[in-house]
Amino acid sequence: MKQINQEDLEEAIVSGVSVVDFYADWCGPCKMLATTLNQVEQSSPQASFYKVDIDANMELAANLGIKNIPTVIFFKDGIEQKRLLGNNPQQSYENILNGLFNNPN
Repeated sequence: MKQINQEDLEEAIVSGVSVVDFYADWCGPCKMLATTLNQVEQSSPQASFYKVDIDANMELAANLGIKNIPTVIFFKDGIEQKRLLGNNPQQSYENILNGLFNNPN
């Protein structure tokens, strides 16, 4: 997963399906989720995966309404489609991605 900041986000999510993990280095559940998302990334090469450190990007996190971490936001062509809070099973992330790729809208 590529680490991005506020300046990179808009360009990163402009087209296609993007998965953005909002995390902090001190967050235990965030570390567990990183392993899950790395597995999802391996099984979903058509999606782009990014991570944003909320401590280094507080304004971005506030602008997106990130109140809890980990938070994963799924974007399609720059528009937020879905948001998952906490550490969820791998299948949850894969199901959302499958829905985004199989829905032409």
